[in-house]
Amino acid sequence: MFSQFRIHAGILPLVTKISAGQTGKKMIPRTLLCSGLFLSAAHFIVLMTAILASLTALSGFDNPSGETPWFEAAGTTLVNILGFPALYIWEQFQLGSRLPDIVEWLTVAANSLLWGFTLAFFFVTKNISGKSG
Repeated sequence: MFSQFRIHAGILPLVTKISAGQTGKKMIPRTLLCSGLFLSAAHFIVLMTAILASLTALSGFDNPSGETPWFEAAGTTLVNILGFPALYIWEQFQLGSRLPDIVEWLTVAANSLLWGFTLAFFFVTKNISGKSG
């Protein structure tokens, strides 16, 4: 039944072991897929909101003696956390001027997918193992 789902070979034994007590073997991959997509979308929305919050401080260049608003500091911190590892790699290799903008957006989307599916995997496996144990 797992042939229709392309799951990494290292995860397949764990998923099979966890789903053995479930009514359907498709439950874990479907739950993982839905949860992963939902959490990825939520991550992307929060990241974009944090970027917008951090960019509101650009008006501070007009008045450098002003105090930094709390939401700008919070937005910058959230961008640093939620943008990891993709934005960190992007900055380390200084890819901003070398590649087209679409590549940067794809990098941000891939980062959100990484966060979303990683969180979904931990939530789904913790939830299933908590029920059986």
